Amino acid sequence: RFFFFFCFRFRLLCKIDLFTKMSDSDESDLDDYFPSSSGSETSEYDTTSDEEDSDCDYSLKDARRWVRLDIKNLPMPPPRFPFLGQPGIKKNILDASNSLLFFELFFDEQLVLHIVTETNRILILQGITIKPDISLYWSKNKLIETPIFGKLMSRNRFQLIMKFLHFSDNSTFDENSHPNPKLRKIWPVFFDLMKKFSSVYTPERDLSIDESLMLFKGKLSWVQYIPLKRARFGVKLFVLAEAESDYIHNTIIYTGKSTIFDKKYENYGVATKSVMTLIEPFLGKGYCVIADNFYLSPELADVLIQHNTDVYGTLRPNRRDLPENFNKITLKKGEIAAFQRGKITVLSSIHTANCSETDKKVIKPAIVMNYNLTMGGVDKADQALVCYPTTRKRQKRYYVTIFRHLLDIAIWNAFILRKKQLPNIDNYDFRMNLVERIIEKFHVTAPRSAKRQKLQSDCPLRLTARHFPDLVPSTSSKKNASRKCIVCSKTKVRRETRYQCNECDVGLCVQPCFRKYHTADKF
Repeated sequence: RFFFFFCFRFRLLCKIDLFTKMSDSDESDLDDYFPSSSGSETSEYDTTSDEEDSDCDYSLKDARRWVRLDIKNLPMPPPRFPFLGQPGIKKNILDASNSLLFFELFFDEQLVLHIVTETNRILILQGITIKPDISLYWSKNKLIETPIFGKLMSRNRFQLIMKFLHFSDNSTFDENSHPNPKLRKIWPVFFDLMKKFSSVYTPERDLSIDESLMLFKGKLSWVQYIPLKRARFGVKLFVLAEAESDYIHNTIIYTGKSTIFDKKYENYGVATKSVMTLIEPFLGKGYCVIADNFYLSPELADVLIQHNTDVYGTLRPNRRDLPENFNKITLKKGEIAAFQRGKITVLSSIHTANCSETDKKVIKPAIVMNYNLTMGGVDKADQALVCYPTTRKRQKRYYVTIFRHLLDIAIWNAFILRKKQLPNIDNYDFRMNLVERIIEKFHVTAPRSAKRQKLQSDCPLRLTARHFPDLVPSTSSKKNASRKCIVCSKTKVRRETRYQCNECDVGLCVQPCFRKYHTADKF
């Protein structure tokens, strides 16, 4: 197996390091991928002896020597690992126009046992209708009034539910046996959702891994500060997403030294452990991992190649096992320096140093163009979630903040799955349809309280419904009988009328006395 390593100077004179590899099955083409030593600057970058070339163990210590490539005579890019995955939705959706069916792939009846459905629909709607304070959703001020919230649930009831919102049984907690003690408050919901995210949908070949920062400024020992992120302060997440659609497949919540990773990789650094834990279900299937310079290293590439998994991305120039004096190479704008070493893939296992012209007539290596197209999956999802946030800045309980963020991810993934079947729908229309479907399915008009019924019982009969004007019945002495109008008599004007209200048993002129008598609060 071979890989290429190359750097180039572009725009801000920054170096970007790139690599490629070759499949073990193509041994017959070995000479095509391994450059000759003539015309290559090999003496400065030799790190191992030729005797080690026959060693088949994938080890950085036993890797072949670094060889600088001739940019004008590059070898062909090596073939990718055979892709054995079967991407697609694993559940049958009977009605693709029903957003709720996609959302219930993750928030099913079993999960709702831990939470309150009425709270969910209001949280989703609050993400669409953003206000600075919770109480403003029930405000009567005509400038900001949103009556739908009061119709769904009273303010006091919603605040009471949020106050006592809980997801785990504290009485059964055992720190020694719990799978993740730091996340015990949210673990049942988190574990259930992560399992559903991975079981409902199989992603395409390219997978991007990046970190996300969930805004949280409360007291918590594992709050992170990342100045380049939008939130800056919060809980850090390691996120695995499908590069094509931005579907979030799995997440690891970073809780400091106690973060739970796969035990098989406990001897590696945090970056390698996080990637291998996230990518574990896809190892050996020909998937390709795209990562930035926080994760990518010769160590990570070494492990992934052993599991038939491709990788590429950006690399920090101070990583171990890079070419000697690599960081001292001087390049002009647009120049490229490429390096190759046997067995191990350091930055790209599917690219060579070929360049292409962009729309702006700027020459870029192919790997840079592919990286820009595929690496933004996690960031794009974060940007979309910011537009409809259910999280609150002033939330003091970390597990409620995590729950709201998980709700956002579930809605986002449901939107992605529906978009795969109905490509024309956008995020806003999906969320509105979801809220409408939840209200339609779950909302029940609350029975009127005893206090309100008592007020209604004191209401005069004349102000209730079902009052109609009728002719005064004839008598034996008078064929066209009439009665005194009760409304006219209040004005000290006696007026006879042939009409009456049978329910109220009073005489009333048809116009306008009948309407006045049955609508005036005080008569």
